[in-house]
Amino acid sequence: EVFDSKEMIADITKNIILPSISNFEKQAILLEKQALAFAQNPTEESLVTAQEQWKNTAVSYANIYAFNIGVPKKKFMHHLLYNWPVFVNDFNKATASDNKINIDKISTRSKGLTGLEYLLFVSNDISNKKIVDLFIANPKRVSYLITVAKDLKKQALKLSEIWNGQQENYQEVFINNAETGLKSSLNMLCNGLFNVVGTVKKAKLGKPAGLQGSSSTNYDLLQAYRSEISLQLIRNNIASVQKVYFNTSGSGIADNVRFISKNNNINDKIRNQFANIDKAIDQIHMPLRLAIDQQKKPIEKLFKEITELVWLLNNDVRSTLSIIVTPTDNDGD
Repeated sequence: EVFDSKEMIADITKNIILPSISNFEKQAILLEKQALAFAQNPTEESLVTAQEQWKNTAVSYANIYAFNIGVPKKKFMHHLLYNWPVFVNDFNKATASDNKINIDKISTRSKGLTGLEYLLFVSNDISNKKIVDLFIANPKRVSYLITVAKDLKKQALKLSEIWNGQQENYQEVFINNAETGLKSSLNMLCNGLFNVVGTVKKAKLGKPAGLQGSSSTNYDLLQAYRSEISLQLIRNNIASVQKVYFNTSGSGIADNVRFISKNNNINDKIRNQFANIDKAIDQIHMPLRLAIDQQKKPIEKLFKEITELVWLLNNDVRSTLSIIVTPTDNDGD
């Protein structure tokens, strides 16, 4: 008896990957709409609407980061959508010069969700009134906002097109992929999941909190600290991995692990670990940029729980499913 890997990949693709990508596309379209509305009528009210929509879009992206695999990865979709931390120089150059803004010449760290967060939130110590004034004072800033919002929408549509489109239809390729080893869909999917958890551990928490690579904290390294949703993005990243692992709308990774190991030991440990991470996140009662200095113990606890999940996935799951782990892109890019 063999495990039906193809059916599992089909279940995960149709019930998790595609709906999540279509939700991200919807949010990116709304973000462009709100950015344009703000550009046409820059008030505090229209700014807040655009800021809230930015948060919704970033959260919906956190739910699909794990699926930056195969063709989307080859096309550097993740870099085009959300490459952080922000690179302010490009932004300053583009808004100061008289030349027309050329999106292709802008670093991926100054466009996409990263660039839009910087434009809409600027920094944590600035009022919304002041942000509105900055736009009113500099028309170049307004055109930069519009250009980046349009490009984000374009890239979101392109990602949708890769998975669902007439030309690419990557979902079919992904589901019917008969390759084994490194190029199998299961191997790619597991690497996508491992990569997210590894990135959360190292780039989204470890380095900024001074728990990895250096003992000094640096909130500039955090993802989304200006909008103060760094922790929420971590929570959604982890939840997206949990959703694929224990797919409740079909078969998931857990079913494959149980089939091979003939018991639930690994799955129970992993289920427990997701619960531990959730509990640890609940103990952090302020934005992550403040918590890394003011709530050291809860931050260390969260780091420890995420590290444990990384270990379980990279050891127990990897060896059970014979996954070949590929290098991750988890230095924050």
